[in-house]
Formats: sequence, structure tokens, C-alpha cells
Amino acid sequence: MAKEFKDTMDLLIKDSKSKSPILETYSKTKKATEEKSAPDPAFASLATSFVGFNQEKSDHFEVIHDGLPNDPEVKLWIAQLEKNYATFFMWFSLNGTQIELPKTKLSVVITTKPDVYNEMHLALVGNKAKVQGFMLPREKLLVMCTKRLDPISEMLGLKMKEWTTKGYDFNQLLKGTIGQGNPPAADHLDVSYSGALAVLNRALDQETVWNTIGNFGTLQLFYATKTLPANVVLPKWFSEGLAGVFETPHCSPWMSFGSANSYHLPLFRQIYKNKRNPIEFEAILSRLMSGSKLANLTPQAGQEQFNTESWALVYFLVKKKQTAFMAFCKDFEMFPKDVVLSQSLVTKIFNKHFLAADSADVKKAQTAFLLEWIDFIFTENLEGEKFFVDLRRIQSEMLKTQDLSVIEDPTENMVLRLLLEGGLETGGVPGTTPPPEGR
Repeated sequence: MAKEFKDTMDLLIKDSKSKSPILETYSKTKKATEEKSAPDPAFASLATSFVGFNQEKSDHFEVIHDGLPNDPEVKLWIAQLEKNYATFFMWFSLNGTQIELPKTKLSVVITTKPDVYNEMHLALVGNKAKVQGFMLPREKLLVMCTKRLDPISEMLGLKMKEWTTKGYDFNQLLKGTIGQGNPPAADHLDVSYSGALAVLNRALDQETVWNTIGNFGTLQLFYATKTLPANVVLPKWFSEGLAGVFETPHCSPWMSFGSANSYHLPLFRQIYKNKRNPIEFEAILSRLMSGSKLANLTPQAGQEQFNTESWALVYFLVKKKQTAFMAFCKDFEMFPKDVVLSQSLVTKIFNKHFLAADSADVKKAQTAFLLEWIDFIFTENLEGEKFFVDLRRIQSEMLKTQDLSVIEDPTENMVLRLLLEGGLETGGVPGTTPPPEGR
């Protein structure tokens, strides 16, 4: 739909009989994103640190990777980086904010090997990797892994390797040509099973590209454009909420950017459907500012609800208070460097931009803010909301009836779990699930 969108916008600009600030901003942004960025002088020095890696360059990115030369998997990720780049600037321009583009190409490291990625994460971040990307804000360097890291995906990889040794070609199976990609004497159920694995793997690969780049690729743009300062430790609620606003959630059938989150919005509405009042939402705000979680929830459930509440707040700020949001980001430059910011300091700056702290009646201003937030979050449209609500309900029911526990499962893909567990009768060999461990 990207081409259709651009064609429609071009037609609107051509047929417009009066000046429109939004269309003018869009035109300037579109022209700027179509121009190639200059090479970054620091990239050559960075590349020397990655001996044996290959290089790819696109209009706005310089990429170091350990895939094959002209690796199609790496090219898929680079293409999504470019799409995310254009979408980022277009989205803000259509919402009335023009962000200046970086002067040079952005540096990215892509590895196709989880072991290499884990080593880099441990060396540069200092802990074990849980997700497929991370940012080094000072260097404005984005590092990503093309392989999924969760146990379910590891099991899928082993399962596909097992079937490859039996003579199955998953790339051929995806073409859908009868008799191609499977041994001549293959059983029909085995062909169906291997085809399902191929489709699931391709779908998970695509959603991983959307999710990782929508999250960390967008964060790189916030730093590269100096919308966020590189030497300030962002509040947890802010960083978690920002990720949720621009990522495509797992199990989404289409890519999204800056629209209602298909995971967080239904969940937030479910939790607070009978608590739509300023008192409850003031408590949410207070918890987020302090970084605390509800004591009556398990650590995992508490973190999930914290992430959902963070998204609900930041999404509201970005969509309805964008001018104040950008000023709030700018004020981070004045914060102490490289330290965790105090709750009182963050609250003071938050109140300054969003709650009219200089108002004669601060409490009244706060209540007005909370009521606007409540109205927005419960009237915001989510395309296909019933589908997503039913999907999460089915997943929850399947988790209750199947012994499918794993350490982490960011794919949230119950069909994949059933296939790997042998919950569907086929000619394939059932997989095994690692025993659950403490988180």
C-alpha cells in the first residue's frame, strides 16, 4: 500500500486549491527522504572492527553483516530499514511535526548468528540478550540479529533441519507447486506438515523483521535526529511506551507504525473497562513515574501490565500532545547525564509540558488531562479489534489446556507450538519442550 499512499498524496497536492501546512510539510519530507544520504566518515573505522564481515549500502544506511555477499535475508532487513526510515519522517510530518533528516547514512550491524549476537550483547550492553536488537545511543549504532532467540524458534530450526535431511526443500514448498520440495514417495500428511512448518517459519521471519526494526530502528532515528539526547538514561515508562507505539506487535497480520497497538490496546481496555475514572488513571500515572509495578501480580504479569500502561500513556502523548511531547523530549537534554533520573525530576518536567504546572489550579489541569486520556484510549479505533481479542482469548485457552510452557515465547504462536509438540496428528516426529525454569 506504500505506493498507493504516495500516489494518493501526490494527487491531493496536485489538486489542492489552497495551501495546506500538512501537505507542504509532507512534500518537503517526501523530497528529503528520496535523496540519498552522504556516507558517514566514521563508518570505515567501525568496519575495521568487524573482520570477515561483508558490507551493504543503501540510500540511508551502511550495514556490516556476517551473511553471504548479497545475502537475500540481509537484504530483506535492509529493505525494511529503508521503509521504516521513510515511514518515520512521513508519519511525523502528517501529524504536523517536521523532523530534520540525519546528514549522513546510519550505521547498522546485522548478524545471522545468535552466538555472535549474544557475545556482542554481553560485551556492549553487559547482560544476556532477550530480544533481537539493541542500540548504542552515543554511537547511534543499531545492532540486530536475523535469527529469533526464543526456545520455540530454536525448536522450529531443529525440526526444519530434521525434515531437510529427509529431502524436503522449504523454499520450494513455499512456491506451492505440487510435487516440488518433497521426496517423490512422501506421504500426504508429511507434505502437509512440512508445508505448515515452511509457512510458519516465513511468517515468523516477517513479523520479526517488522517488530525488531519498528522498535529499535525507530529508536535509532530518535537518536540520530537528536530528538532524544544520546547521554541520558530514559525513564523506563518512556522507553517501553515508545517501543510499543512504533513496533508491529507479534502475531499481527499486517505491519503497523504509530497506530493503535493490537496487543496493548485491547488488554488495557479489558483491565480498565470498569475503572474509567481520574482516580484510577492518576494511580497509573503515579506508578509509571515511580517505575513501580502492582504488588498483587506475578513479576511477569506485573511487567506486562507496566508495559501496556506505558504504551497507553506514551501513545496518548504522541497522538494528542505531539507538540508538548517533542518539547518534553528536548528537555531531556537538561537532565543529569548517564544516571537514572529521579522520580521528582521526571515528574516536574512531565507536569511542565503536559499538566500545565504553571496553571493557577494544577489539580484541575491534571483532572482535565486524565479525562482526555480516558476518552482517547477508550474511543481510539483499532482495525480488526475483535479478531485480536479472539486471538488472545484462544491463545490463553490453549495455554491452559496444553503443557506447552517455555522459558520465553515472544512469538506467541500457539499453532506453531502445537505443531512442534506433536499436538496435531501427522507423520512427523513430535518435538520436545525444554523443562520450565524460573525466570
